[in-house]
Amino acid sequence: MHAAILSLLTGEPNTGELESVLGGDLPTIVVDGTQYLDGKTLYHGEAAAWIEEEKRVPVPTEDGFIKEQDEVSRRVDTEWYADLEEGWVGVSSSDGRFVHDWILAKEGMVAEDAMIRLDAWAERFEQNGGSVWGASYSQSIDDGDDEDRAGAQYHKDAAWHNLPPTGISALGFSYEWDGYPVRGMVAKSGYVAAYNLTQEDVFAAWISDEILPYLEYDTGDDQDVLGRSTCEECGREPERGLHSVDGRELCLVCADKASEDAGVNA
Repeated sequence: MHAAILSLLTGEPNTGELESVLGGDLPTIVVDGTQYLDGKTLYHGEAAAWIEEEKRVPVPTEDGFIKEQDEVSRRVDTEWYADLEEGWVGVSSSDGRFVHDWILAKEGMVAEDAMIRLDAWAERFEQNGGSVWGASYSQSIDDGDDEDRAGAQYHKDAAWHNLPPTGISALGFSYEWDGYPVRGMVAKSGYVAAYNLTQEDVFAAWISDEILPYLEYDTGDDQDVLGRSTCEECGREPERGLHSVDGRELCLVCADKASEDAGVNA
């Protein structure tokens, strides 16, 4: 399985070539590249770094312990994928945004938040005979819906004719692409996953071919889920909103895992 939170890269690359950053200290970034006959190179690899975050920690006092906000260091690891020529980058975790800083420092390209035009992607996908096994949705009175609600549907309930007419935020899908059977998830917020594409370069090529035409800059106008801001599974506050899965509000990564588990176990 491979997954990525996608961003668009602005600006022209300084060199167009990425090289590994290795050594005894973090960050470390491993770079692999696959060059195609048309001259395009798709980059991918793994990376690790220390990040600083605020956390409530116990502090001893004469009357016992109290909790105070403090900055703590935490090691994070991520997989990453990038096409400098086409102008996109993806990281497998929201903690992996340090890869964006590295590309900025190395190539002068700025990573901007992106979203997928999911309605357009789904319309083409349906026309090409793709099937849907899961869907997440959120609807709002402010957008003209009857009520504020969010939820998820699976299998028969997720068939095209059963899906809500508005508010779809993520789709679990199955189809064949370029000779590969692909089963995965695509979300409006820019998250994509392919559960059965095991090769990094194939996953990156799938993004360039199938997702990039529908990727655009995120203006920040859309909210995937109403209300809460903290994932009930991992406890983090995701930058790209929450998804409702079986009555729980989850970040993209946890929602994707829960949806995959539901699809396997149903």
